[in-house]
Amino acid sequence: MTQEDKKKIKVFAFRFNAEDRIEALKKLQQHGVEIAYWDAGKGTFEKLTNDRKNFPHTIFHNTADAVEGICPLEIDVASFPPVGLDLANTLLKCESQALVMFNAVDLTNVPLPKKKHTYYHYVRYWHGVLKSLKPDAILFGDIPHSTYQYVAYCLAKFLGIKTIMFRNIQIPGRLLFFDDFEEYSRIRDEYKKAESKNITIRDLSSDVREFYETQTSASSEPTLFYMKKKFVKDFSTSYPLPRIHSVIKNLTRGTFIKTAYGYVLMFFIKRRVGSIERFEHRGFFVKLKEQQWSMTKKRFKREYESLLSPVDFSKKFVYVPLTNQPECSTNPIGDIFVDQALMVEILAHSLPKDWVLYVKESALQFAGPRTQTGRYKDYYRDIARLSSVRFVSTDTSTFDLIHKAQAIATVTSTAGLEALLRGKPVLLFGNTWYAYCNGVFRVADTRSVIAAFDTILRGYKPDKQKVLNFLGVIDRLSVRGFLNTRFKREQGLEFTNEVNAETLAQGFLKELHADR
Repeated sequence: MTQEDKKKIKVFAFRFNAEDRIEALKKLQQHGVEIAYWDAGKGTFEKLTNDRKNFPHTIFHNTADAVEGICPLEIDVASFPPVGLDLANTLLKCESQALVMFNAVDLTNVPLPKKKHTYYHYVRYWHGVLKSLKPDAILFGDIPHSTYQYVAYCLAKFLGIKTIMFRNIQIPGRLLFFDDFEEYSRIRDEYKKAESKNITIRDLSSDVREFYETQTSASSEPTLFYMKKKFVKDFSTSYPLPRIHSVIKNLTRGTFIKTAYGYVLMFFIKRRVGSIERFEHRGFFVKLKEQQWSMTKKRFKREYESLLSPVDFSKKFVYVPLTNQPECSTNPIGDIFVDQALMVEILAHSLPKDWVLYVKESALQFAGPRTQTGRYKDYYRDIARLSSVRFVSTDTSTFDLIHKAQAIATVTSTAGLEALLRGKPVLLFGNTWYAYCNGVFRVADTRSVIAAFDTILRGYKPDKQKVLNFLGVIDRLSVRGFLNTRFKREQGLEFTNEVNAETLAQGFLKELHADR
């Protein structure tokens, strides 16, 4: 090993599939970072494994293989000891989250005992790989919420290996880099320093200022693009055939025959979809399964709509927006409150007399891919048995509910941030970047919820200046960039992929060299 190799920082890379992310890793290599291990989706995997010029020593792991527990040829799994009691007990929290996380990649109704054994296989594999290859850090292109990536994250924390990730926030075109999605320690520490300051709107960057002014305007209801009706409709997987607007667009562009040919061909080509058990079928079978899953979601929607109540704004109430699942925003960052019904039960048990809970489901729950695994039969009926619960239509304005509510309770949703900026207290059950902002009550059980309600009953409201101070901290700690091309397109961001790649590379470099 040369002196130059000794100075290199060895990293694993997860969730780096898009072009800008690949370029970011290339840039990191130019700054003395060695990409020792990289999980990659099908197209990226095939391209990268043939690119030994840029990545001569990298072990590439196909994402679909990783989900199934199939290991790269370079790794000798037989040399890794199976999981024992001590390690299993150390990782009990990880196991609890992982078993629920499997729902997102369970397309064949895998029985629980097999999921548990697959989890132990993950632990054995990633524990062995981390100990044998000894990376200095693991880089994540998002908060790890694929089961095997989450297991690798938990083991890295256990072994004292640095983890670095980034995440988009609700301020358009802003990203945050951090090392731990449960603590956000840098935000916490910087906010403590700034909490007593008097940051003004003029002190904010133009984009953050625009976000703040839009959110605090009495006449503004700035719905995020992924919650707008058109996006929800387009996001739906329930269409077996191309939609009319797509046909018209291709006719107009003169690409109808080419596109139609590709679409028909898709029905007969085998597709492999990430699943615990191998799920590789011809396109027509996959479409058939999508229709079955769509029917399941429609049954859940009918159950929900059968329980709706009109909103009575004369009542005192807590607004409880549910998050669509499976999704990172509840698992892993919601901890045990990935079970949102548990959150509602705690709230109902702790609610002040004569108050009610207005619970609103996310419209994406009945449209998004794999969301049929995020609910179960009688899910809503079980919650509706709580006497204080009132389900409201997904069409009910979230801003009307925030405006009239005494408080907002959520796992991690955007509605919590919107409430803070509108002067309403928030009961936060999960972990998210705005958790330390003034006006947030971090709650986890009936005791902490009752204490929060006692304070709110005495007239507590978020301090507008302290909320502005918090936004000033986020302005300084965040960077301008985009999570993926969908966010770039829908938010009208003008950054090029090259600029974004440089942003990502510099963000990771800064974290890699912190405390060194």
